[in-house]
Amino acid sequence: MELHILEHSLKVASIEKDGIQICTHGLIKLAFLASKTRCKFFSLTETPEDYTIIVDEEGFKELPQSEHISVADATWLALNVVSGGGN
Repeated sequence: MELHILEHSLKVASIEKDGIQICTHGLIKLAFLASKTRCKFFSLTETPEDYTIIVDEEGFKELPQSEHISVADATWLALNVVSGGGN
């Protein structure tokens, strides 16, 4: 197994369930229109309390500033795990 650090600097944010509608345009663009953005890393997860988004800095620009979005202070890096086949 090999681990590779991806070059993307990532931001982690939570979006309140009540505030998801203000992010709809940006989220649709990130999820379904990747060729229309410079974003290279995007993840959206729903939890019982909110939505968690992990996105690179270019993708983060697609989201509006809002009191419904809480952004973690730290910048994150992603790891790519490459399996060696049957190992």
